[in-house]
Amino acid sequence: MATSTSFDDQTIQQWVSNNLSDDEVKLRLKQFNFDEMMVTTYLAEFNKLKLKKRSSLGIGFMVTGAFVGFISCVLSIATPHPVFLYGLTSLAIIIVFIGLYLIFE
Repeated sequence: MATSTSFDDQTIQQWVSNNLSDDEVKLRLKQFNFDEMMVTTYLAEFNKLKLKKRSSLGIGFMVTGAFVGFISCVLSIATPHPVFLYGLTSLAIIIVFIGLYLIFE
C-alpha cells in the first residue's frame, strides 16, 4: 500500500540532474513504501525526463555543428585556405554526429 507521500516534478528533475541510475531511483521510492505500480510510474517519468534532457543536449550539438559547418562554408568560399575547407568541416561533421548519437542512442 502506498503512503500519502508523493513526489513532484522537481524531485524527479533533481534525480535526473544528479544522474541517478534506475536502481537508485527504485531504492529511493521503495524506502517510502510505494507499491510496484507507483514505482513503475515514477520510474517511467524519470526515464522520460532523462531522455528529454539527453535529446535536448543532442539537438544543441546538432545546431552547433550546423553553425560551424555554415561558417566553414562561408570561410572556404571567401578565403581559399584548406584549413577552413577540411578542418572546420570535419569538426562540424563530428559535432553533428555526436548530436545524432545523443538523440538516437
